[in-house]
Amino acid sequence: MFEQANLSDRRSVLVDWALRGGIGLGQWFRYFTGAVEILGGVLVLVPRPEAPKMTTRAALLRSREAQKQQAQYDLARVRAGRMKLKRLEPA
Repeated sequence: MFEQANLSDRRSVLVDWALRGGIGLGQWFRYFTGAVEILGGVLVLVPRPEAPKMTTRAALLRSREAQKQQAQYDLARVRAGRMKLKRLEPA
């Protein structure tokens, strides 16, 4: 009779058994901990996507572009006489 049951019936039977005291809370915790460890091991082996690296590169390029724009703006202010250059002291 159990062989003829579909998958959802099997799951409901297992859930009923577990919730009615088939296994205790400590055993559930052991299963959960094992699943988390296995998932962590699998995720260590899976290569990371390139998206975070590309985002970092894009931010770096944007900051360089902003520095260039600021330098051009400052140069224009110096040429217009609204800003004076400061001499850099050697370190």
